[in-house]
Amino acid sequence: MSVIGGIWNFDGKPVDRRWLENLGTALVQYGPDGEFFYINGPVGIVYRPFHTTAESRQEQQPWISPAGNVIAWDGRLDNADDLRHDLGFPFSVIAERGEAALALLAFERWGKSGLTRLIGDFAFSIWQPQCRRLLLGRDAFAIRPMFYHVTKGCIFWCSDLTQLICQRGMQWTLDDSYIAGYLTRSTAVEETPYREIRGVGAASWVEVSPERVNIGQFWQLEPGKRKDRCKTDADYEEVFRHLFRQSVHRRLRSDKPVLGELSGGMDSSSIVCVADDLLVEEPGLTPQLDTLTYYDASEPTGDEREWAKYVEARRGRTGDHINTAELVSYQAPDPSYFFPVPGATEGTLWIEREYRRITMERGARVVLSGLGGDEFTGAVPQPYAELADMLIEGRWLRFAQLLKQWSIVKKRPAADLAWQCILALAPAAARGRWSVQAKGDAWLQSDFVQRQQIQRRKAGAYHEAWRLLPSHRMGIFVWKCLAADNNHATFFMGPRETRMPFMDRDLVEFLSSIPGEQQLRPGFRRSLIRRALAASVPADIFNRRQKAVAVRGPMTGLTQYLCAATNLGGSFEVACHGYVNGELFWEALRRHAMVRSDNLVGIISVLGLEHWLRNSNAAFSKAGCTLTASHVTAPVPQGLAE
Repeated sequence: MSVIGGIWNFDGKPVDRRWLENLGTALVQYGPDGEFFYINGPVGIVYRPFHTTAESRQEQQPWISPAGNVIAWDGRLDNADDLRHDLGFPFSVIAERGEAALALLAFERWGKSGLTRLIGDFAFSIWQPQCRRLLLGRDAFAIRPMFYHVTKGCIFWCSDLTQLICQRGMQWTLDDSYIAGYLTRSTAVEETPYREIRGVGAASWVEVSPERVNIGQFWQLEPGKRKDRCKTDADYEEVFRHLFRQSVHRRLRSDKPVLGELSGGMDSSSIVCVADDLLVEEPGLTPQLDTLTYYDASEPTGDEREWAKYVEARRGRTGDHINTAELVSYQAPDPSYFFPVPGATEGTLWIEREYRRITMERGARVVLSGLGGDEFTGAVPQPYAELADMLIEGRWLRFAQLLKQWSIVKKRPAADLAWQCILALAPAAARGRWSVQAKGDAWLQSDFVQRQQIQRRKAGAYHEAWRLLPSHRMGIFVWKCLAADNNHATFFMGPRETRMPFMDRDLVEFLSSIPGEQQLRPGFRRSLIRRALAASVPADIFNRRQKAVAVRGPMTGLTQYLCAATNLGGSFEVACHGYVNGELFWEALRRHAMVRSDNLVGIISVLGLEHWLRNSNAAFSKAGCTLTASHVTAPVPQGLAE
């Protein structure tokens, strides 16, 4: 990913060029292919490219249009030819100027509504000197980062959150809403751990002027809006196959080797196999496609090599393998590594070092990831929302038939399943009170639980739109969760470009609009993808009953953490900040290290937050800035932050 940063002094004071140059130097590891500036009075922009295609090497950024507007662009446009046609420009003109120019010209032609036409992964800033406005934007799944900090006197923006934070003399305040979201996996893309710094939302724009900040969305997932109602299963399979191949094709385009993550599961295997088929037809897409597999031979079901070998045999080539048997460590990361968000451990750093070593050895800059496949293709057979749709639509006979079938498959009483369907129809407050998933972890402080509505968050109750069917509300909820996960993951990735074929806008719009029974069928998990790609993916992969579940590693890691943390005496930073009851958490930690429980994710999240709080104090002190605690829950106004 290329990196962008900038500053605009509202009072007209000229930009300090030395400050901008220092920012560019700090961004060099993420943008090693040069350094380019735009400086004009009170506005300064730095752009450091990370080239992944031959076309991007011809771009000149920041690019100034004939109208005088300036764009800095980190992205990949998947529909460039369509945009060129709609704009009426010859191909040669756009080829010379690049995709950044194409995006800016689309904005100048159609305004903010023109952003809807941009399909791909991107983040950008557009400076409009004539009307003195700055526009920041971000793609539909928040895959490319963009953050900003507005004061009375200026705005800073950057695609690297760390560089916004580490400004000498700045004072930041912990955002308890973000902390609650982190502990319950319900953060919003716009949130950061710092109340004064916001992120640009998924498929959103932020328009800044000296007087105010306006925020809007240029696209949102609208399940059921498309009318892709095919007549037969074969028709659905054909459309899925076309859109999935198109998505993988879009993400294969690279002038360097591509590294495909290969877990031995359905998603990553499908991507690699389809990519191989495409490269046979069009070998110029990328010089080479290699694979990377994580495995843990010490886990009862954790040796992914046993499954990846079927794809490797089809390819005629063995990929790289990383043994994670000794990886799981929940110790605090090296204090010299600063992460702007919680979640880092020694294990996180170890993974990143190994990943960086392999990408450098392979000469790869692009990674294909199967993230999003589980969520959008029905990996977890939870039919409650679909069944609730049938209740609303009056398809009661069909509801009764499927309820009985699902009861047999899931080995649960039909009454229990019916209750879950009723909860899917219930108001948010009721779901938060009665849903099993909403039960808060016992170690969280009660006042923090109440103040941040932890139960509602865990029940997925923060998105309410009663005009939508339950399955459609669930689809929007999944989209927002994935965008938040992408937003968080960018902080732990090194200099590489991760592309996710299952998070393709055209593909997701199709999958969110088809009948639920195309995806979920009793006893036939992930029905559509299995049927559509049966000829491309080895049958052994599709016949695999379930993915590996790590058990031994986490318990070993927690035991090691306990041995090293005995001198803590049960005293935790998370307790000092009022998030956790230290004694209850210590007891849960000890109990889990001996007997596996169902709240492993919650325990690991608290440990990640604990390490971050401890290390951040030293990091902020070294950078000459401060971080203070706050239990203020009022949202940051959409005007200028103080």
